[in-house]
Amino acid sequence: MEDGPKSENYDRDKLRNQGLAWSCGREEEQERGVKQDIDVISDFLNADHRRLDAIWTECRAAIGAADIEKLRQRYPEFASGLRHHIRMEEEVLFPAFEERSGTQGAGPSAVMRMEHREIEAFLARIEALAASGSRQEVLEKGGSQQAGLSDVLRSHNLKEENILYPTSDQMFRGEEANTLLARMRGI
Repeated sequence: MEDGPKSENYDRDKLRNQGLAWSCGREEEQERGVKQDIDVISDFLNADHRRLDAIWTECRAAIGAADIEKLRQRYPEFASGLRHHIRMEEEVLFPAFEERSGTQGAGPSAVMRMEHREIEAFLARIEALAASGSRQEVLEKGGSQQAGLSDVLRSHNLKEENILYPTSDQMFRGEEANTLLARMRGI
């Protein structure tokens, strides 16, 4: 299975029709005749959030039902995909963002990195639950772990989707944005 959106045929309209693209009011600007570049960074990373959200929904249901088999089937794809998403941000987007904004080791990307460490800790704990094969252990500990991860992801994704990604779209246009996107796809 793919670890992230890597299609060379990026299609903003298709994503938008599937409810996967965040627009930051671009439709209104276009209606007024203001020409805008495609927000490739937001669209790409937001689409990956939606893909991961769908898999996480299945994992949460498996945890809630203590369905070890389903959890073992779906969770590896979720955990791998989320780790891949984090790598794309930390190895490509954040360094470019920090260089352009002059916020090396500070600002929004520093907060996102701290939250990534928290997310990774939850991922490891849930992996251990799935690996245990103990329905009872999943029943006892799974709910708090999935609730904790869900809370962190909800807050984290909102910050990325409403602050970091739109700001990145404004900082990186045209060829610069396409270069960053190609580098993220290459991870």
